[in-house]
Amino acid sequence: MKISYKISLCVLAALIVLCASMIFIANKSMNTITHMAEERFSENAINSARYTAKSVVHGFYNFTDKLYGDFVKAGDGAEDARISIIEYLQNMDLDNDRVRFFAVDSKGNYLAHYHKNKIGKNYLHDLDDNNESYMQKFVDNGMKGGGFTEVTFLDKEVNAHRSIISFTKKDKHLDIIYGCTVDMVATQKSIEKQNEEIEKVQDNANISFVVSALIVSVIVLVGFIMFVALQISRPLNNLTAKSIELSSGDGDLTKKLEVRGNDEIAEASRAINTFL
Repeated sequence: MKISYKISLCVLAALIVLCASMIFIANKSMNTITHMAEERFSENAINSARYTAKSVVHGFYNFTDKLYGDFVKAGDGAEDARISIIEYLQNMDLDNDRVRFFAVDSKGNYLAHYHKNKIGKNYLHDLDDNNESYMQKFVDNGMKGGGFTEVTFLDKEVNAHRSIISFTKKDKHLDIIYGCTVDMVATQKSIEKQNEEIEKVQDNANISFVVSALIVSVIVLVGFIMFVALQISRPLNNLTAKSIELSSGDGDLTKKLEVRGNDEIAEASRAINTFL
């Protein structure tokens, strides 16, 4: 095998290793970025859910507090005010599939709910996936001045597992605990959809990187082969042919070798020319 071929094969192998290494590093970096993005999406989704639930509850809390004051000023008793406020809450609709409002009392009875058939029922003994009463958590967090509850449970009314983040807070005057629930299942589906879009972008980027790396490698290899052919193979072939001529005794001693550059081949050619 000619030395130029050996050099070209070595360069080709080096380019393959280099491209493979770059592709591996780039792919690993993209996977790391994607993983970090997924974690950040999940973290932002939870924080956003908490902020939304708390904002909704505080909105109702402040509004009904003012409403209660108006009822008292108008001469209504506390119980009449409570009944009027509950009627108002039962007619409230946030018109949002992910964010829902509800109200319970300290005994675990629903006073208002987006599923109307739950109103008036007690769910204190319903358990979440940890075999704990999620309603008791709603009540306890509401009674202590407001708090978040994150639970997953089987909603028997719709016969489906639900994963929710809720914020509950008790009314300062009445036995009403305001609550807002954010459906994390729907939120997770949205996150998964975003992750799929990110993965598509990552796949396209990887394909573009691989194609670009291959194109650059081919250009570099072709350029190197041309360089080897012009700067190494041709002078070396001429030197070899002349040496064969001289060793056979039939060479043209008046014809000298063309000398270019100051490399080893040029030095050998000069030596032969001197000999001639």
